Amino acid sequence: MIERLQSAMVEAERQTIRQLVRKRENVDSVMGEIDSLLTEASQSNAFMLTDTLTRWHKFELGQFAQRH
Repeated sequence: MIERLQSAMVEAERQTIRQLVRKRENVDSVMGEIDSLLTEASQSNAFMLTDTLTRWHKFELGQFAQRH
């Protein structure tokens, strides 16, 4: 999960450099795009983490119920 977020950050940095330096695009619009990409990646990562922890928690509760 962390790898996906790190990958998104690296890609955002590359895209920012490409758009600002090579294409000379507007800084504000590029930063808005990058912010959206990173927000989306972060939310996706949070949803995956929540889902994984929920399933793990249910499993652990089932194990606890079986032991007692």
